[in-house]
Amino acid sequence: MQAGDPDLISDHDAFDKLPLSLIPLSSARLRSSRLFKNEHLETTLELYSGPETGSMQIRPHDVSSMFPGSHDDEEIILRLAELPSYDVYSLRPALKALGIAVEAAELELSESMKNRL
Repeated sequence: MQAGDPDLISDHDAFDKLPLSLIPLSSARLRSSRLFKNEHLETTLELYSGPETGSMQIRPHDVSSMFPGSHDDEEIILRLAELPSYDVYSLRPALKALGIAVEAAELELSESMKNRL
């Protein structure tokens, strides 16, 4: 699938990906990554992904060793890693229960997914 492909599912529509740009983290590098449930249903932190470079993933427990000074971010990421799904409908109550404030508009399906449904 190519970018712009109507069958391509955005991170906002996926149940296995959580873009950390939605979460109020202090580290800009961590905010540009995402949580990802891999084929073993283990949550990993995907630092980058590209067609030529592949994907670099680390365990959520390794955040503070890879990013010194990010202990508070690691605590948030560890709590998010325990969630069973990252679909927008499950995220709303889960984030509220965790005390993580996110703009309501960020937790909506994309326009293309709304149109498909």
